[in-house]
Amino acid sequence: MFDGSIDEVRIYDRALSAAEVAALYALENTPPPVAPSITITSPGEGQVITGTTADLNVTITGDHDHWHYRIDSTFPASGSAGGTMVMSGSTVTLTGLSPGSHDVQVALVDASHNLLSPSATDSVSFTAQAANQAPAFAGGATFTTAENNASASFLIGATDADGDALIYTVSGPDADKFNLNSATGELTWNTAPDYEANASA
Repeated sequence: MFDGSIDEVRIYDRALSAAEVAALYALENTPPPVAPSITITSPGEGQVITGTTADLNVTITGDHDHWHYRIDSTFPASGSAGGTMVMSGSTVTLTGLSPGSHDVQVALVDASHNLLSPSATDSVSFTAQAANQAPAFAGGATFTTAENNASASFLIGATDADGDALIYTVSGPDADKFNLNSATGELTWNTAPDYEANASA
């Protein structure tokens, strides 16, 4: 006894070949199409990057033509996506990032650059910070003092674009002849130089 329902009946006046049977089986057992989707894999949500560039990586599934991305602007609800198009591949390099917070959005589009319906989009927020800059010295690189002037001093000035606190050090074969204030950059003689005693300077 068959307790069920029959969706479709096909009657043939001949025996089907193995290929025909396989084709019918495949027709009835084809999985449904995968819904289009795009997901940002990097940068991660809340990630902090250093510098003015970042790689934008995505994973894509389903039927689509290509994808677009936007930095610090949003896609419309429908229609033309705008932004920057990526015709192939899953990685692009974001350039010209200023220090601060940024939002990046991605979307799958059709051949006319229109958003899919229903839309397939994703977005993340991340922060860009400036690369560490080396301190820059101000003023001259040499100074002159009269001999036997025990109070002579030279102030080494420097600034740091990142606003980091600076610590001064002295090195070289004559480093032991000087005293350097590591906090202020003031350089003084340990012993006043004497022209008649060349080893003193």
